[in-house]
Order: sequence, then C-alpha cells, then structure tokens
Amino acid sequence: MDFPRCAVDAGIAERWRSVVAAAAERPAVVAGTSALTYAELDVRAHALAHALAGVPAGEPVAVLLGHGEAVAVAAVGVLLSGRPMVALDAAAPGPRLAAVVDTAGARCCVVDGATSARAVALGLRPVPVEQPAAPASRALPAPDPDAPATIVFTSGTTGRPQGVVCSGRLTLHDAWLRADADWCRPDDALAVLLPAAFGLGLAELVSGLLTGATAHLLDPRALGATALLRELAGHATTVLAATPGLLRTLVDVPGAALPPTLRLVRSGGERFLSADARAVAAALPPGCTLLNVLGSSETALLTSFRVDAEALGGAPAVPAGWPVADRELRVERADGGEAAPGEAGELVVVSRYLPSGYWRDPVRTAERFEDLADGRHLVRTRDRARVRADGCLELLGRMDLTVKVRGHRVDPAEVEAVLLTHPDVAEVVVVAHAGGAAGGREGRDRLVAHVVPRRGARLRPALLRAHARAALPAPAVPELVLPLAELPRTERGKVDRSRLPAPAAGAVHEEPVGDWERALAETWGHVLELTGLGRHDDFFELGGDSLDVEHLLTLLHDDCGVRATAADLLAAPTPALFAARHRAGPGRARPAPGTAALVPAVDAPPLFCIAGAGGLAIGFLPLARRLSGVCPVHALQAHRLETGGVPDWSLARAARRHLAAVRRVQPRGPYRLAGHSLGALLALEVAHLLRAAGEQVELVVVVDCFAPGHGPAAPRRSPSQRLRHAAGLALTGLVGGPGEERSRRFHQQGVVLGRRHRGRTWDGRTVVVVAADEPGGGRARGWGEWLTGPWELQEVPGTHLSVLREPSVAALADVVAGALAGTRPQRTRTLAGRPSEEEAVRG
Repeated sequence: MDFPRCAVDAGIAERWRSVVAAAAERPAVVAGTSALTYAELDVRAHALAHALAGVPAGEPVAVLLGHGEAVAVAAVGVLLSGRPMVALDAAAPGPRLAAVVDTAGARCCVVDGATSARAVALGLRPVPVEQPAAPASRALPAPDPDAPATIVFTSGTTGRPQGVVCSGRLTLHDAWLRADADWCRPDDALAVLLPAAFGLGLAELVSGLLTGATAHLLDPRALGATALLRELAGHATTVLAATPGLLRTLVDVPGAALPPTLRLVRSGGERFLSADARAVAAALPPGCTLLNVLGSSETALLTSFRVDAEALGGAPAVPAGWPVADRELRVERADGGEAAPGEAGELVVVSRYLPSGYWRDPVRTAERFEDLADGRHLVRTRDRARVRADGCLELLGRMDLTVKVRGHRVDPAEVEAVLLTHPDVAEVVVVAHAGGAAGGREGRDRLVAHVVPRRGARLRPALLRAHARAALPAPAVPELVLPLAELPRTERGKVDRSRLPAPAAGAVHEEPVGDWERALAETWGHVLELTGLGRHDDFFELGGDSLDVEHLLTLLHDDCGVRATAADLLAAPTPALFAARHRAGPGRARPAPGTAALVPAVDAPPLFCIAGAGGLAIGFLPLARRLSGVCPVHALQAHRLETGGVPDWSLARAARRHLAAVRRVQPRGPYRLAGHSLGALLALEVAHLLRAAGEQVELVVVVDCFAPGHGPAAPRRSPSQRLRHAAGLALTGLVGGPGEERSRRFHQQGVVLGRRHRGRTWDGRTVVVVAADEPGGGRARGWGEWLTGPWELQEVPGTHLSVLREPSVAALADVVAGALAGTRPQRTRTLAGRPSEEEAVRG
C-alpha cells in the first residue's frame, strides 16, 4: 500500500483508516502463539479509545503492559484517543516507575490482569486494555496533529527521567520517513525487540503498524540469544533493528546463523564499533543491507550509513552517516559560528519534525529546544561531531563528558577511539574519577579506561598506555586501565557509565623524597608507561602484572644494583616502601621465601596455589584478590627461580619442598590445594604426600593442565639441536639474571619434567578447570584415567595464560569459591559427559 508524503499532514487517525482498509485480513501483530489481524486490532483499539474519552484532553495516559499483543492494542488505542501516551516498562523497578508517573502527571493506566495491581500501587486508576466493542456509529474526534501524542522518557542514568514530547505529526513523519527510505514495507516481517517503554521500541512498533507491516514482538531478555535466533528464523524475519551489543551477541552464538530471509539490519542506540560491524556484515545472508542509524529521544531519527565492511578502513567506529529526509544538521563552534568541514563542534538539528521539548519542564526545554521564525524547530544535541568533506557526519562524544586533567581539556571519546585501534581491545569506556590517587593530584580528575579485551587476548595496561601515548598528549593517556568481562548496560542496552566500577582509592599524591625514591618512581613509571608518579603509588594498583614484575626486577638489578624478588615487591609495592626496605647498590639479594601470602588473612583455612613452569607465585595475585573475602591465599613457585642456583630436577623433589613450605604456614589439615599448568601436577603430588603423612586433603583444583601422559610430544630436533637444548637445560638457574631470561629457562626445564612425570591416581575431591579459548584445547583429555574419586570438569573463558588474569580470572575465582563452599558456580559451564578426546596441538 502507498504511504504518500501528504499522509503526514492528514493525521494519524486518517492514516490508520487507510491501513486497515487495505490490509484488514493481514496479520498486524504476532506475539508468541497469538496474532491479531489489522481488522481485529482496529476493533480492540477503537474500543479502548472510546473508554479513554473521559480522560481530560491533554492529560497523559500511562500504559503498563508486557511485550505482547495487548501493547499494540494500547498503543493504537491511546493514539486514536488523542491523549498523550506514556509507556511504562513492566520489568522496571518500582522507584523508576514511580519517578516516571510523578513526572508525567498521569492518573490512569491501561493494564491487563498481570499488571493491574502494580498500577494501583503506583496510585493510578486501572483501565483494562480489553473493552467492550464500541458502536460503529460513535465516531472519535480526530486528534490534533500538533498536540502531544507520546511522552518518551529518557533512561535517567544521569538523574531524574525526563519526558520528551512528540507530536502526532512527528510520530507519523517518523513512520513515513522509514517507509520512504525503504526501511519498512507492507510485506515486511518486522522484529520489534524493545518494549514500547523505550523510544526505539515504540517507534518500531508504531511505524510498522502505520506502514502495514507485520510486527513480531520478541523479548531478548526473556528468550536469550539462541532462542531469539530460532524465533527470528521461524517468523521469516525480513527487517531487524537492534543495538550493536545485541547484534554482537547474536552473531557470536556458536553454530547459529541469522535468518536467510533478512533484507535489512539496522544498528542503533549506541556507537557501532567497526570490528562489530565487520562481524555482523560477515554473518548477513546474501543481499542483506546493514545500516548504522543515529537518533535520540530528543531528536528522533537523524542519519543513516550503509555499512561496507571493506571500506571501513582503520576507523574504530562506523560513521553516523548522512541526514535522513527533512533534517538539517549543523556543527557549531563554541562561539556560535558554523564549523568548517573536519572541524569539531556541537551538533545542532533543525527540522519541522522534531520533539517540542521536555514535558512540564520549561527550564530544561529552553536550554535545548528553540522554535524558529520559519516554523521549524532547533535542538542542541550536546554531542560533539564533525562533518567530513563528503558531508558524512562523525560523532566524537558527548560535550558534557569532556574533563580537565592536569589543567588540560581531554575528550574521553578521542581516547576511546585510539584505544579501540589496539588489537587486544574489544570495547572501552574512558571516564574521569576524582583525583587524589595514583599518578593524579588531589582535587583533579584521573583518567580511567574500562576495557573489555578481545576473546583470548591478554590485556596489559602498560602496553595499552604505550599505545595511547603514541597518538595522544600525555594528559590524555589513562592513568588506570581496568579490565572488565563486559561493560554494564542499561535496560535499553546502552553503556551505563554510572555502574562502571570505581578504582580503588589511592593515597594522596606526594612527590618522591630523595634521589633513591625519585629513581624508583621513574623506574615504576618506565615499566607502567606513566609519568609523574608519587612515592605512595602502588605498582599493582596501577595495573602491573607478572610480566611487568619481571621487567621491573630486571631494571632494578641492571640499573639500580638491587637484586629483589617478586615477593619483595609484593611486600613493598610503592617507591617509598621499597626504598625503606632496599638500598641501592650490589649485594642486596635476599632469598625468596618458600611461600608468599598474597591477600590479608581471613578466618578460613588457606588455599595454596602452585605456579606452573617458570611462573611466578605473584601471578596468582589477581585470583587472590578475587578470593580476598573467601580465604587466605598463599602461592608457591619453583625453587631458585628468582634467586638463582641449582633447581629441583624432579617433580617429586619439588613437591617435597612445597610440602615443607605449606606445613610451615599450616601445620595441620584439612588442606586445599590448587595448581596452574605444571603446578597442578605438583599440587597432586603434594596432596599424595599430605595423605601419606595422615593429613586430610579437602580439595585439589587443577587449572588448565594436561593429564599425565596426554600432553604434546616433544618436538623433533636434530642431534645438534638436542645437544644445545640439553646444555641450556643444564644451565637452568645457573646463568641469566633475574627476570624474563631465567623464567624462560625454568619454563623449558618444567616442560621436560612434566613429560617425564608418570603420575599417580588420586581419589580425593578434585575440580579440573580448562580454558575455553585456548587454541587446540586438549587439557580436558585423559583426567578420567587419573581421578578415581569425585571430580568435575569446568570450562571458563580465557586462554592458558589469561585465565589467571583480569578479566578472565573472575570466572576462575567463581569456580574456586564455589568448590571451596561445596557449590557449583553459576558463571561457568560444567562439561557434560566424558572429557573431549581431541588431540592437543600445543603445550
């Protein structure tokens, strides 16, 4: 059916009549097993509109319904009644709903049997969505096209929710615009994924119905990604609009595919990262178009950009695109002048079809909205943007998010764009936190990057800061890089900055005292890629990891003449503490203790963790911090790894040494042991020794380790290579300074010891953890032969090394904590059946 431009001025009631006349027997809305034709929807919507005739003109009508066919009846019925509609999210918490109702001033609410009591609790008079059919002779007065038709409430994450007023003319123009751009056709099966309480969800539903399409109401929150894909395919969906986050989730479902019937996919609601756009584009069926769409509650639709994955280049995010019909976009400088192409400024929108302001809030309306003399409206978006020479718009971030760091203005969006070009970064949000902590000055902001790494990537804060430093001025380099498994999001799917974890409070900045502290602070900063560190800045709080520790220890030895260990650094992680314990100059070495306490003691039996071949005990620090409220954590590493000397040349000898260290800390059982890689085999050997001594071993946790006899075979070497390899092994612990070279030699030696190890069956309680993202796998294989008692196999995100580091370590900590408590963790996957027998391809 046609959707002519003149229909915009004819009004919603007239457009609805023409749609029903042309598509009376076609399905209008489908929800689960229920469906309504356009004729059926028209009868029920008119009955509701007549029931609302007693509501005073101009008074809002609330709608509190689930994501089913009734919400379509309510939407059309309230629009036909001429009263402003306020859609409430049935899944929202009570305080959120109460704030919206109070701001809107609504007194009645359209409900069904499931929501009536909740509406009464909010002080609203319930109006059942199901009403007796009205006599055909009772005609409804046509709503005023310029009167408020809907009041769409913003998320409210930055304060009290604000209601944006949209007229009937704007609502109808939005539907016409989508039809004119071929985003919606009468023969489309349109997936409506967001509830009507969200501006985008309401726009998708109403525009689809005013176009004559079939709206399929699907709730991703209830279905989950796999079931949602099945539903989309089952309905032969042709048009899908979703946030980038949801699209990314759908294309990441293993073995699943987007419906082959899709002709158009639209991304909107937040920044569409280029990497995500490429992944979505690769998953589309042939002939399907991918669009990036920009809009907001205050502006409605603004731009669109047709995504060509091959043409995105190195840009971190997809451009916003070109203006849709009847939109004029300007970029203004701070002085009010129009910015030149490529120059950044505030995005300003001018159109006849824009919201009129905030409901019952003239002060805030005056700040953002303006009526022009020619009848058009102007909205200031508070978004920073620039227009390319070809007219394409690029968003640069929010004007109100710009911060001052050490006296310099910093745009977090610019920092995010640079960090997103690093291959290890999947998502990032940069925010400013109050100063007075590491690297900052009291009373000023410190820049913090919250980073989600790509699957399998090892996130090193120092390397990310070095990457940022190559492209940004010093004040724009984040002082802290906090890894996250995922970014917190609102119910709308947008990043919720208010829920980003705050960094640990640091000490007030103090300049280093004396040459020795200054030298240490500079060394800290060199390793961590930071400048201006103070005497109380903590190496580990600033993101230092085990590789950074090795680098730092090497520099301390080579440049400062101090032979220290990781345990020394753990005990004195700031320049001031380290300077007090260690003076510069040679001959200051101290033997490494057999075990290092990694977290403050709590009233519970400790967990002893044994590092893998060449691994430092301090590598368990992220796990220990995650378990800080569960139990004390002590970690052990190979004998002579840091101090040099003859190492242990059998796992039996190493196990006896670890046993002595464990019993010095905890003389009597029950004992809890864990080990990573080769350390897991040692943990099992220690368990046997404890059992032989008459002690109880409560739990052994095996973290990503090959079962005895199931690891990769030794590589083939020529005679000369074997000779060099044997000579290198013989020098383990005897040559090479502290740091990476010695660690490498110990790792090679440990691999050899692991291959020689024959193992013993263990009948105690055991949890085997495997890293899901490790290429080749194989570490799940064979444990059933060696574990004859109660045991389970758990899969966690991460690779062999990253499983001990943030953010992957969070899942490992859940497994360990659950095992210590005797419960099964919720964030991991228990592998059913026998472990995989796939061949291992790497060690």
